[in-house]
Amino acid sequence: MMFDRLAYNLEYFFRFLKRGQLARAVGMLMDYWESGCTEPDVWDLHADLLRYVLPRLRLFRRYNVNSFPMGMTFEQWKSSQDDMIFALELVLDNDHPASYYTEEVMQRYRRGLELFGKYLPDLWD
Repeated sequence: MMFDRLAYNLEYFFRFLKRGQLARAVGMLMDYWESGCTEPDVWDLHADLLRYVLPRLRLFRRYNVNSFPMGMTFEQWKSSQDDMIFALELVLDNDHPASYYTEEVMQRYRRGLELFGKYLPDLWD
């Protein structure tokens, strides 16, 4: 995966050079040197973050048996996690026809994102 990222960044570096955007290409190298990421890495940041979070949230859902937020039953906690997973999957999988996005689907999507933000500190076991 590290080499895929490097190849991705090099591709944009050479595109910038080819277009005569030397300052932008050099700035990209400096960004990479300082932070380990570059301008193309933040163009789709929400999706990159969710691609990291989603598989871990799925595993958490499977293995979390020791904790759940106060004021919530274990079953409610699992249901909330299902809504979070649904919402994150919907962000990443946008191959559905327009008819899929019913009011019910969109309500669950909004609820899942809201729950993710609300219960982020509770995602520990």
